Amino acid sequence: MIGKLLLLALGVFLILGATACRGKIAYLGNDGNINLVNATGTDQITLTLDARDYFKYPVMDRISYSAPSWSWDGRYLAWRRGEEAGTYPNFTGGTSLVVFDSLTNTTKTIDLPDRKDPLFGLAWRRDRTSLYVDYTTMEGVNACFADTIKGFRIAEVDVETGTTNTILLLEDGFFAWNIKPSPDPNLLAFYLNNYCEGLGKLCILDLTSGERRCTAEAVGRANWSPDGQKLIFDTCFYLAEACGITILDADTLAETAVFPRGSSVSYTNPVWSPSGDLFIYSLSRGPLGQESLGVWATSVDGSNTWKIDDGHFPSDPQAFSPDGRYITYTKRLSIEKSEIWIASIDGHFKTKIADGNAPVWQPKEAVPTPSQ
Repeated sequence: MIGKLLLLALGVFLILGATACRGKIAYLGNDGNINLVNATGTDQITLTLDARDYFKYPVMDRISYSAPSWSWDGRYLAWRRGEEAGTYPNFTGGTSLVVFDSLTNTTKTIDLPDRKDPLFGLAWRRDRTSLYVDYTTMEGVNACFADTIKGFRIAEVDVETGTTNTILLLEDGFFAWNIKPSPDPNLLAFYLNNYCEGLGKLCILDLTSGERRCTAEAVGRANWSPDGQKLIFDTCFYLAEACGITILDADTLAETAVFPRGSSVSYTNPVWSPSGDLFIYSLSRGPLGQESLGVWATSVDGSNTWKIDDGHFPSDPQAFSPDGRYITYTKRLSIEKSEIWIASIDGHFKTKIADGNAPVWQPKEAVPTPSQ
């Protein structure tokens, strides 16, 4: 009887997945390939070998360098492909920008002018088919020595024409990472820091006026609220200590701690729901998140929390379905092996769909225009 109930529950989930969970999920496979899979775990497609130097990096860095990213119209998927990248913290050679067109089923590499190091950030504009990247034109960069960090810039790349336009040249000694375009196309958020120092500032750049406003200090990963009025981020550096989650008002830069930093557990990797009324996050205990306490959801003020599933590694990306009813996330089995799962936001339905990590949900299925 129990077995029949479980099969029925799985059947209901698959039906829901076929209707509510539309679009593909892109992820980084355990072997370094970039893959696409349906929300039901069917029709898996391998796009290309992602990183020849994939196994040079620690597991968290692999995800950071190689996680794919969908354009907001659901047509393009971009990622960073490893080349002759040096071992951390010395970066030479860098990574290429690769873009897959889901309408034409083609992949191309875009060359960036005078790029000398890995791409430290990659994120799509929300109003057109271009994305932001940041890199340097200097050789011999060592992320732990500020005097070698020069010439970093944030640039906008048009994926259809391949043209690149520099929008911000950073001061020496700093670079940007975790680039996050706002729902307001005139605003761009990013972290500004010296990597090995572990400290930095969360900055908001006005692309029309050039004004840059920054917090006094912030670290971690940031995400915009759906209305573009707030940013949510975790307050730690590589889980070296107990982490909290803070919400930043984009207008006033006022900070509100949802989960204060310094408790016995770490709250990390917050992601806002499409409706903006809740967010998901990872919970862990111990240095570098050694004891995973699972993936959780909460109301925005932190007053109502619930557990969705066990086994989520706190640094691994997680994402909502476009309708906000499901999430996709990683279960880490070992340092080299992980699985992609889907669960309903209430945690009642859960199923594995693939082997890998860094899942990202296609915002919507791309539809050809009459000219295509």
